Amino acid sequence: MKNQSIHDSIEVAPFGPYSDPRLVVEVAQAAEAAGWEAITL
Repeated sequence: MKNQSIHDSIEVAPFGPYSDPRLVVEVAQAAEAAGWEAITL
């Protein structure tokens, strides 16, 4: 099996406005559309 790693990701701190999962979903969808490979919390 080939070793795959994530090269491009965005980290979102789940505090303040980002404690609302609906906003995190919006960020994740925008990140995916922009070509980011992952978001982490």
